[in-house]
Amino acid sequence: MPLRQVRGELSDRPRRINAGLGLTDMVVEVSVNQGGRWKGIPLLFTAGSPTVCLPSLDPAEARQLAHR
Repeated sequence: MPLRQVRGELSDRPRRINAGLGLTDMVVEVSVNQGGRWKGIPLLFTAGSPTVCLPSLDPAEARQLAHR
């Protein structure tokens, strides 16, 4: 896929999500590039309403997250 097309589709994604993707119950990973590092959060769309949907963490992962 040409780079221009990829950029266009990525730029258009927020509009498509707002226009109707949220009407389908599903998890969507929303991400942003901050200072060269990608950060994201999963959102669960249910009947058009988004809710943060964090994955379950084991005890070691929970400790690591708490110390960041």
